[in-house]
Amino acid sequence: IFFSNMMAAPHYYDAAEATPMVQQEEESNSLIQVVAYGCLVGAMCFGALAYNASVPSATQLSLATSTMTGRATNMMPSFGYRPGQVAPRSQDSSLNVVADDRPLNLDELSSRVDRPIPIPDKVKVELKDGVFTVEGPHGKLVRSVPPEVSIRQENGILMVYYDPSKRNSRAMFGLYQALFKNMVIGVSEKFTKKMEMVGVGYRAKVQGKQLILNVGKSHDVIMDIPEGIEVKVEENTKIEVTSIDNEALGQFCANVRKERPPEPYKGKGIRFAGEQIILKAGKK
Repeated sequence: IFFSNMMAAPHYYDAAEATPMVQQEEESNSLIQVVAYGCLVGAMCFGALAYNASVPSATQLSLATSTMTGRATNMMPSFGYRPGQVAPRSQDSSLNVVADDRPLNLDELSSRVDRPIPIPDKVKVELKDGVFTVEGPHGKLVRSVPPEVSIRQENGILMVYYDPSKRNSRAMFGLYQALFKNMVIGVSEKFTKKMEMVGVGYRAKVQGKQLILNVGKSHDVIMDIPEGIEVKVEENTKIEVTSIDNEALGQFCANVRKERPPEPYKGKGIRFAGEQIILKAGKK
């Protein structure tokens, strides 16, 4: 409606009879029409440029077929693809590259995009029948590998790849890369979490394969210690939990903290060492 009113055919009048106010109004209408035409032409040009920039050329597609998520940015053609972004989907299966034949070298791999996992000398890694096994000085861990990801080991480096043609494969890539990395670190170094108990009369002790907590309830809280987890108590209020399985370790510590979470007024409860508790202002 705005453009139709501005571009409507102007009425003609006799210049001798026109008042100064009418002449000024006609000049302002002409200026508005010029500005409107300029905005319209600019919008059309901007739309054409945006469309041309969004459609990759045949040369870009052909060179992008050799890339895949997990390749370093310095190994990819700079066509505007962000790190970790794959080539556009196509009916041609050759665009969905799954393998990577580059020699693995930590100096040439990107820690943010490739995410290589260094394997220590005393750690053995094996993939057989879809089962990933890691064995080291502190124990052995086993985990099944989903079909969305694949693994490659070479020169003491473990690489995880995913197939972009499969649904949710990119999410599975990030998840299992972190899980495999934690498995390698766990069997070689172990994971440790420290917890603290804050409160009058709060105390803890280890008795056999059980952790006994006194956290202000009418009864003692008895928790079974899972297999593969070691618990130590120092000064009756400091709990140290160690395990090669980071997932089981985190779950057990979360269960312990859940028995008496820190309350928001005085901070009493079970917390992780170094955890910051935001306290509320009490009544005045």
